[in-house]
Amino acid sequence: MPLIHWFRPPRYLLTLYLAGAVTGVVCLAWLAGRLLAQEQAVESERARAQLEVAADRAVAVFQRSLNELERQALSEDGPLPPDTVAVIADHVSIRSRPAGRLIFVPVVPPSSEVPPGVFTAGERAEFGKAGLASAIDIYRALTRARSRAVRAGAFVRLGRTLRKAGRHTEALQAYAELARVEDVRIDGRPADLIAREARCSVLDETGQRALLEREANDLRRDLASGHWALTRAAWEFVFSEASTWAGPGATTINGLDAAIALAVATDALWQQWQDRPTAGQAVIRHADRPVLAMWKTAPPQISAVLGGREYLETICRQVSIDANAQVALADRDGQPILGRVSGTQATRATADTGLPWTIAVAASHPNRAVAEALARRRLLLTGLAIVGVLILGSSYFTFRGIQRELAIARLQSEFVSAVSHEFRTPLTSMRQLSHMLLEGRVISNDRRGQYYEVLVRESERLHRLVEKLLSFGRAESGAGRYRFESLDAGDLVRAVTTEFRSYASDWSLEISTPSTPCPVRADREMLSLALWNLLDNAMKYSPESRMIWVDLSIDAKHASIAVRDRGIGIPRQDRQRIFRKFERGAQAAESGVQGTGIGLALVHHVVHAHRGEVRLESEVGRGSTFTMVIPVETTA
Repeated sequence: MPLIHWFRPPRYLLTLYLAGAVTGVVCLAWLAGRLLAQEQAVESERARAQLEVAADRAVAVFQRSLNELERQALSEDGPLPPDTVAVIADHVSIRSRPAGRLIFVPVVPPSSEVPPGVFTAGERAEFGKAGLASAIDIYRALTRARSRAVRAGAFVRLGRTLRKAGRHTEALQAYAELARVEDVRIDGRPADLIAREARCSVLDETGQRALLEREANDLRRDLASGHWALTRAAWEFVFSEASTWAGPGATTINGLDAAIALAVATDALWQQWQDRPTAGQAVIRHADRPVLAMWKTAPPQISAVLGGREYLETICRQVSIDANAQVALADRDGQPILGRVSGTQATRATADTGLPWTIAVAASHPNRAVAEALARRRLLLTGLAIVGVLILGSSYFTFRGIQRELAIARLQSEFVSAVSHEFRTPLTSMRQLSHMLLEGRVISNDRRGQYYEVLVRESERLHRLVEKLLSFGRAESGAGRYRFESLDAGDLVRAVTTEFRSYASDWSLEISTPSTPCPVRADREMLSLALWNLLDNAMKYSPESRMIWVDLSIDAKHASIAVRDRGIGIPRQDRQRIFRKFERGAQAAESGVQGTGIGLALVHHVVHAHRGEVRLESEVGRGSTFTMVIPVETTA
């Protein structure tokens, strides 16, 4: 169809409506794009504002935590959090709390003093001509001295001399006695530590592996617990030696790395204080373990509190919970301290917060935030899609409705034309015959009688056409009420076919009805009209075969009235359509058969009112069979 036809009445209405619908959908899509862009911008701004608030909250929580740690450290007897230590030191001594948390210290107490010349005689005998036996006796005598420093020095020399003499069992005993002497330092090292080292060395020399591994592991544990005040170099040497003695069976010491980090940070802080005695805060690293250090100076001493990685992780978790965000820390050089964040983040530099690190804050659940944003967008898009579908759907159905109305208007026009033709044919015959009879031009009585018969037949034909139209109108509007009564379907079929024979005298009807009654509950007039329409259709659409078959059959539940012809037939694609009002089959239009298009619609309406159905079997060129199936009347 040329495009210009769509702009002619009445199709221009469809064109305008479709143009309006398309414009609405395009505007809706544009609006959806703008709304999505605006929603994304608002969401980004909201997320940024939330991160800024979370960063400020994180700073406040960090400051509160560090202030609380400093307050706890200043309290002489108050508890400290795990993985923290409070330190008070000067140039010659250091005190830490809790005891044993520092496994080595930057400065150790001085060695115990021994009167001059106490061990001179023994050493002359040990290294001179008197020999080891004489030295052993001298040292053994000194082990009974009242001074603990003298006893400790005597046990050290006694054990050494016994080892030289090959008396290892006695040497082990001497070192065991030395291990019981406490609070004595020899050459800067605790006497009991010297004894335990020496015992391990003797056990190693004598090949006593089981006992050596046990004592070496005990020594390692005591070193890791901060049992002795040692410098870093002394501690590392003894611990390495003890680990060698323990061999592959060396036990794992939990928290050793954290303890080493605290001790290393304390040592570094003390060294820094020696060079620059100022207060401050810093993060000191050892390997991959950061240590927070906060200190104050009050010459001639320094007070400090140090927190290890576990402590920092604890307050970071607390900050993450309070700020509802992910938190990461970096030092002044930008190197990571703890945690990592990705995506959009807010930062607080150390210069702005006074904290010893830069804080980076990101959303705690970025995937959930993204999912929520996507959910909102999906909701918006779904709503807009629904509106768009409603517009398109309403446009489609409106388009279909307008098309259908146009089709109905066309069918009504064709119906009016067909009805006019149906009325014109009998009226023309009646008018001509009436004029001839009125003017007296018919002289023969036989011819006059024939004309009267034609007038009667045409008037009955016109009457039936009017009745069919009126009946269909009442059935369509629901104004007509069916008057159901008990009747014999066989009698009804025979009465209608008898009447039809007189109407179509040139046609042959073959009737088949059962010999037994066929009781149904039906409206006699309407059911007769439906059967008459089927007979009339069979006559009109069988131009070459003048034979019609009517068959009534009955079963337990239904009575079936079938009307069969050998006419032009009905194509498969028309079999549903012809039962709609004003619709006629393509074969009927091609054959030039006149009709109103309401006969089969009336049949369908009548049979449906009787709670039945109309069945159709047809083959083009070989005829059709219409069957009205209605329920039989059952006796109670």
